[in-house]
Amino acid sequence: MAYVTMYVEKRADGRWAVSRPDCKKASALRDTKVDAVKRAHEIANGGPVHIQGANGKWTKEKKRLS
Repeated sequence: MAYVTMYVEKRADGRWAVSRPDCKKASALRDTKVDAVKRAHEIANGGPVHIQGANGKWTKEKKRLS
């Protein structure tokens, strides 16, 4: 299976959304950032995961080995 790019961002209701670029609906919603990032890496299958920080800026993580 090919890798995909995923995004993790905080929603207004306090939950974390995991989504692909240009998608209107989240692939997953999680209560914590840690859980959302973990799920994003599972879906990305080795692809990059972009994570929105508390300051609103984005960071990029590459493939997670664990």
